[in-house]
Amino acid sequence: MRALLIDPFKRVITEIGEFRGGLTAIYQAIGCDTFDGVPLGHGDVAYVDGDGLLKPPSQRAYFAFPRNLPLTGKALVVGVTSEGDATDTSLSVGYLTALVRWVDAEEVRQANADGLFDAAFIMASADGWVTTRIPSDIDFGPSEEK
Repeated sequence: MRALLIDPFKRVITEIGEFRGGLTAIYQAIGCDTFDGVPLGHGDVAYVDGDGLLKPPSQRAYFAFPRNLPLTGKALVVGVTSEGDATDTSLSVGYLTALVRWVDAEEVRQANADGLFDAAFIMASADGWVTTRIPSDIDFGPSEEK
């Protein structure tokens, strides 16, 4: 199946033409042990590292979709059928490149200081929907002097 990989470490979006699908393949593609889904519309979803903020600051890179808080780590974009099965993404590299905004750690640090992460967010779990909060003591690394 056709999928797109968002890599905020390299700040590039690439097409994966022969993505096989399945949980193990998603974990391998984005380099994580857990993932969350971000609906993108058009029948597409971005799977992102569910524990990205728990990694050391040196192992984090950020990006954002319009009207969303920054996300941490790589993301895999696939299409999803009405039954929830993965299928080819309907999005192009060009469209996603125009949609994604690369975010610096300082911007994330400032958003956290401004209380933007105080709002609860919802994620799916095996037991249903879980509401959680980003911990207030997340270490975003040393502040960058400008």
